[in-house]
Amino acid sequence: MFKKMISLIVLIAFLAMPEQLSYTGAQNFLVTADAVNDNTTAVHGVGFTSTNINISQKSSLCVITVWFTPAAGAAVNIEFRFAVSNDAGSTYSTEGSYYIAIPTNTRAVGSVVRWSEPFDMSGISHMRLEQIVVGNGAGNCTVINARISY
Repeated sequence: MFKKMISLIVLIAFLAMPEQLSYTGAQNFLVTADAVNDNTTAVHGVGFTSTNINISQKSSLCVITVWFTPAAGAAVNIEFRFAVSNDAGSTYSTEGSYYIAIPTNTRAVGSVVRWSEPFDMSGISHMRLEQIVVGNGAGNCTVINARISY
């Protein structure tokens, strides 16, 4: 009887635990990874083509992960700027703080730098990668991509 009581208490405690945030899907912004030269800004529609990702039915809290391979020995100086839409993708804006600037002391694991940041997407219906800015001194960066997890 004592074992059954303990098992029941453990089961009730487990069921009463708050649900942890989990992501149900992810999508890359670029179908094919891009490369951007040192001291260059690549723009959607010119230097690359970003997927317009519909996030209207997703969680308002998303995580964007970016990754790239910097030139060997170069300081990391790269920024990813995203455009958002709140009208089902009819118009996009870069207003707001939808960007990721990689800190210059970020280390590569192997040869790849990977960085993730959470974003509140409340009121946003669609998102795309708008610009990749490789700063002076970063060297040419290759295998550039970004992914949104929702």
